Amino acid sequence: MTEPIRYGVISDTHGQLPARVHEAFKGVKNIFHCGDIGSRAVFDELGTIAPVTAVSGNMDSWPLSRLAPDQAIEVAEFGLLAMTHGTRHGHDSRRIAKGLLQEFARQNPRLILFGHSHEAFIKQFGDILIVNPGSTTLPTHDDPPSVVVLTFDPEADTLEAEFVAL
Repeated sequence: MTEPIRYGVISDTHGQLPARVHEAFKGVKNIFHCGDIGSRAVFDELGTIAPVTAVSGNMDSWPLSRLAPDQAIEVAEFGLLAMTHGTRHGHDSRRIAKGLLQEFARQNPRLILFGHSHEAFIKQFGDILIVNPGSTTLPTHDDPPSVVVLTFDPEADTLEAEFVAL
């Protein structure tokens, strides 16, 4: 029996990493940061939990944008992952999600991750799961600060996303 693989998804930390992130991401294989990292210290601290793949956001300084590209497309155990901050598509998660579906249509990813809106969002569009983990520091509406934990079950070939309130 193959064990499920867990991944952490985080965004819009803006230079601060709540201590609860360590607990939420305990045992994850990788961490995906969807931009507006805010400081090298946040990137480095996340790296003490698990390897980090990050994209830069509109609020990230030049040194951080050199560390993290505007977009990342990579192959993971569950299939193709596309990740970007989402700035080009406005501030509403639904509008950003629709824009990213078009933007990444040729790549046909199984998972699209984004941030920017500070609004927690999980939605399945056909075969594509789209996730915004919300913000750990400045959530919108009455949402609590949050991250997402992804779980991939290789035997069932399922990929699920769950919010974790901080």
